[in-house]
Amino acid sequence: MPPHPVTDDRSRLSERLRRYLDTGDPSVLLDTAAEQEAAAVLRGALRSGGDEMWAALTLTGWLYWYRATAATGPEQQREVLLALGLLGTLGEFDPAAVPEGFRHQLVESGTEREATRVGRLITYAVGVAIETGERDPAALIAAAAICRTAEAVAETPDERVRCLGNLAHAVLLLYEADGGSELLPLLIGAAQGLAQATPPGSKPHAVALGRLSHAFRLYYDVHGEPAALAEAVDHARAAVRTLPPGDPARVPRTAALVELLHLRHAHLGDTDSLREALRLSRALLAELPEGHAASASSLAALGRQLAELWDQDRSAGPAPLNEAIEVGRAAAALADTGTETDVAILAELSLWLTWRAEETGSADDLAESLTCARRAVAAATEGRVPSVASAALSASLYAQHARNSDPALLIEAIDTARAAVAAADAAQLPERRLTLGTLLNNRFTRNSDAVDGREAAACLRAAARSDRLSPLRRAHSAWYAGRLANTLEEWPQATEDLAMAIALLRDLTGPHLGARDRERLLAEFAPLPTLAASAATNAGQPERAVELLEQARGVLYADAAALHEHANRLAAVAPELAADLERTSDALRTDRDPDRRHRLAAHRNALTARIRQLPDFERFLRPPALPEILRGCAAGPVVVPLLQEGGSVALIVTVSGVSLLPLPELTATAMRQLGRDILGGAESALDAELPAARRMLGEYALSAGLALLWDAVVGPVLEELKLPADGGADGGRPKLWWCPTGPLAFLPFHAAGRHESGNALDLVTSSYTPTLRALARARPWQPTPDTKPLVVALPQTPGSAAALPAADLEAALLTTLFPGCRLLRGPAANRGAVTAALPDHEMVHLACHTGHGPDRDYESYLLLHDGKLHQSDLLPTRTSRGGLAFLSACGTALSRLDLPDESLNLLNGFHTAGFSQLIGSLWPVDDQATTRVADAFYSNLLPPARMTAAAALHAATRTLRDREPDRPSRWAAYLHVGP
Repeated sequence: MPPHPVTDDRSRLSERLRRYLDTGDPSVLLDTAAEQEAAAVLRGALRSGGDEMWAALTLTGWLYWYRATAATGPEQQREVLLALGLLGTLGEFDPAAVPEGFRHQLVESGTEREATRVGRLITYAVGVAIETGERDPAALIAAAAICRTAEAVAETPDERVRCLGNLAHAVLLLYEADGGSELLPLLIGAAQGLAQATPPGSKPHAVALGRLSHAFRLYYDVHGEPAALAEAVDHARAAVRTLPPGDPARVPRTAALVELLHLRHAHLGDTDSLREALRLSRALLAELPEGHAASASSLAALGRQLAELWDQDRSAGPAPLNEAIEVGRAAAALADTGTETDVAILAELSLWLTWRAEETGSADDLAESLTCARRAVAAATEGRVPSVASAALSASLYAQHARNSDPALLIEAIDTARAAVAAADAAQLPERRLTLGTLLNNRFTRNSDAVDGREAAACLRAAARSDRLSPLRRAHSAWYAGRLANTLEEWPQATEDLAMAIALLRDLTGPHLGARDRERLLAEFAPLPTLAASAATNAGQPERAVELLEQARGVLYADAAALHEHANRLAAVAPELAADLERTSDALRTDRDPDRRHRLAAHRNALTARIRQLPDFERFLRPPALPEILRGCAAGPVVVPLLQEGGSVALIVTVSGVSLLPLPELTATAMRQLGRDILGGAESALDAELPAARRMLGEYALSAGLALLWDAVVGPVLEELKLPADGGADGGRPKLWWCPTGPLAFLPFHAAGRHESGNALDLVTSSYTPTLRALARARPWQPTPDTKPLVVALPQTPGSAAALPAADLEAALLTTLFPGCRLLRGPAANRGAVTAALPDHEMVHLACHTGHGPDRDYESYLLLHDGKLHQSDLLPTRTSRGGLAFLSACGTALSRLDLPDESLNLLNGFHTAGFSQLIGSLWPVDDQATTRVADAFYSNLLPPARMTAAAALHAATRTLRDREPDRPSRWAAYLHVGP
């Protein structure tokens, strides 16, 4: 074996020993740098082992031997212990490698009474670690090096367990004493070896699993990798399972699992983990005997979970928060005064009381909150007030100020937070900055003092950039900082802050979470896409605005679309990677178990990283850059209207770049009027239970709304574009796309107009796209003589009193036009049959009812014979043949109210399933009118007219408009999505 390369630290230490031997000068050895060099040599050997370990033991052992002769007083005993341990380890393998008289020292120490070599080596290590003091880093490094040497020569399972257990303990103590993340892989390796060496099902195995879980937890704390947290949860759960019911060791193991699950929720937003932690906490408390030492901390954990569950979803009422407060009071009564547990319980109880007081206005809760917060701060070790205690006091003081407007309380709240920042160490600083920034932001909201606003933004910005803060709190910090900078009209800074929030949110809402959690997190940040784009446009960066919109919108289904787009190309280059990625992604879409989901997500992240190493796959699953976005606009301009304070704009995106058009008449007031006139007018016009006069008033309101939409947006855009009248292939009309943002997504831009001054239907053929990248990925499509559509017809739906006679008329139309079509009617039109058939057809026509669920912010779903078909149900239904999906049902283009930028509607569901041309409606539509639209649409689509899908719908809509110009409810709702 070639000699191991000499490191700089080894060279320096060797030179130091030679210099001492040449000069006899003890200062050469007693220099503080000597011990730093020895520690560095041993650390390197711990990682490398082999020849490096032998050389490290030799150099450091002789160093401490000589230092023992040169030192005086109490330090001499320490140097002797270190020399005995290190040189004794050498002597076990080569007695000639130790100095004269060394054997006598060993006899006096009693080490040689151990019968085995491994026993003697472990005794050296334990003596070094314990007798020098368990917080002496040099001694702990030496002890770990000796344990690792012992492990290499262990011959029996018991010896291996003994070596690995002591090695893991020494490395953990060393990490706690002086940090150093390079130690964590060694700690994990030792703990893994220990778990493998202990008999499964045994108590030692459970202890080993607990150690392994803790090692991964420490790794997660440093690196923030969700995969490490998933490993920590897995091993903690296995440790609990290994111990039988009633075993006292289950209590700390269960408490550790609860803490990890709660951490996963707090950092990654996983509600399933929070609910499991809550169940485990209740079960643990039920098992604990009265007066058990863990009762206070277990009650506190239960209270924390209840309070967070209430804070996350307040629709269930105040019961969880009320229980949290009662549990917190019970925990506070049990906790030993002045302990960390006592301080944390009092601080959290104060926060929960503050929350309830804000909901109910209770003066008693506020008073108790302030008392608890002051007790928490007073009970903390002097100079070491935890962040949660200072935050609780600040929050309570601010709540008192909000109630009685006493300026002294607000000043004290901010001064408390500022003092906490000044006293914070590096670990505490981000959380305390977040608290101070929040308070200053609240004061800025009240008094508009720019000094407060800038300081608040600076605190929040610094918190957002800290890796010590959880990803979720970082995202909130960046979001709040960006909003402040936007209000202060610091546009470039606002753009950067909000861009960071977008990047963090994309990671947070990855597939490791269930659909409800992803939707909930995105809803918290619902205004983020348009605010970020607005900041960029105000900063004079329209191109950046487009990029930010593409990063922040359509997040939930972007990966699925991108995977479908790249599937064939990836399979041709790396078939095994492609197959693994497809299997993992399919499992992530369906697996409801949070542990498996987190493991699958970690595996998919690793696969993605490997794929990005392939040529031409560097941007795989990354948001598109501007050149890629612009390529999607080759067929015509895309208009992206932005409603924003201080002046709305339209981003006009073409293949050559992005231009900005001010829309001064598109104000918040105008938007409210548009909502009332268009959506409210359509609802009234189509309500069969209203008198005819009321329905006609609805039509007038809808017409007025379309006129206002023309004046505020569509007219100025078309005037700016000056599209040539003969610029299109279909009927000579030019083509453009609308990509509306935020609340504008609910408006029919394609139908806007005034009879006297202009009308979009007469000037352009309009289509829509949920994002620009969706347009870039979609393919043109035309039916062929061999096209065999799937036709779904439900003239009568179980559970619905309203019949749909037009469903059979439309089915008859399709079966006549396409003789080879497949018809699913009545009971055959069930969820399983429809989803199973979709991949086999390039065209689908559905004539059925829809519903809109109030429990999901009115997300639409298809009503099939056996129940609801949601957008998410379509995700596993992938087709590479998809062309046209005509959804002849009510409101299929209407997105969820809380997430307008996610395009959570049925049309986008079919788009994600692989269909590129989509026809749907923005509101409930008249049954007879839908049949007329379908008849005219297919006549225009097929020979001899042979129009594109967009032009075919446009012509059909104009036909209906010309027949009933005063009944826009019957024709303005229909729209086309796609190329």
